[in-house]
Amino acid sequence: MADEGFIRELTGAIRGRIKDAGERTRADNRDAEIIKTEAPKQWVELKLWLQESIKQINHELNSESIIYIEENLNEVVVRYVEGQETREVTVAFTGRTSQIIAKGMLFPGAPDFESAFVPKVEGGSMHYIQDKLPNARTSVEAIGKEILNRAAMP
Repeated sequence: MADEGFIRELTGAIRGRIKDAGERTRADNRDAEIIKTEAPKQWVELKLWLQESIKQINHELNSESIIYIEENLNEVVVRYVEGQETREVTVAFTGRTSQIIAKGMLFPGAPDFESAFVPKVEGGSMHYIQDKLPNARTSVEAIGKEILNRAAMP
């Protein structure tokens, strides 16, 4: 027969692992629910920020045709056109993962950059982090600024 002290110690450790796994699952489920609720709101906020910023830029330049924005539910295309130069940034919201993916293209040519912004929950609230800077929070405004800089500045 096995040592009772050993059995108690082992079963206590197993119970602790089961409890920890349950707590992690509950926390993951809470985080997933926060992302499911907040990510679409931040996507809409980003689209509104881009619309307003582009409107202001074109107004400052006394033009309605330097930077264009085309949007649908889960994608925005920001296009900079000046003479023969066209630069385009396509920004997509991936509903399944709630990521925001920005891809830039200088015409004619191949894509010249790609950035992914990944949702992260900390302290019960959601923010985005850039895939290349996983420890740095980024705001909707910062994402918008990067998109407009990529579109307007070669």
